[in-house]
Amino acid sequence: MKKLLLIILFPILAFSQNKNEAEIKVDEGIILHDEGKYDDALDKYEEALKLDKNNLIAISEKAMTLEALKNMMKPSNYVNLQ
Repeated sequence: MKKLLLIILFPILAFSQNKNEAEIKVDEGIILHDEGKYDDALDKYEEALKLDKNNLIAISEKAMTLEALKNMMKPSNYVNLQ
C-alpha cells in the first residue's frame, strides 16, 4: 500500500515543484523586464515554460516583453524628425 501511495504522490509532488520553480523564473523575468533587460527577461520566461509549458503568466509576460522589445526597435525611438 505504501508503494502505491508513493507511486501516486511522486508525480504530483514533482509537478508541484516545477510549478513553483516556474513561478520564481517568471518573477525574475518581470524584474528584468522592468529594468529594460528584455533579452534576459525572455530567457527567464523560456526557462519557466520549460518547467511548466502551460504557465499562462509566463506566456503573457513573454508576449508583453516581445511587444516592448518591438516598440524599442522602432526607428522613431532613434530619430527625432522635428
